[in-house]
Amino acid sequence: MRRTHLPPAADDDTDARLVVVPASSGTDDQLPADARQLTETVRDPAADPLPRVRLDRGLDLAVVPEARAVPGLPLYRRH
Repeated sequence: MRRTHLPPAADDDTDARLVVVPASSGTDDQLPADARQLTETVRDPAADPLPRVRLDRGLDLAVVPEARAVPGLPLYRRH
């Protein structure tokens, strides 16, 4: 991951939105594969259960290209 953001939810159905910018997000064509890989990693039974539980109970996951502006400061940033 290049960076992640945790902006507030846009509606009442979710708690928040986790916005992930993958390190390989050079083009929009790569995003579906990056999103699939991230989802499989989170849903892996051997993985930390907290992200899986949060995604099941009200956290939205968005995978966006690096050029996309995301409001607020990143929660995590790789330098």
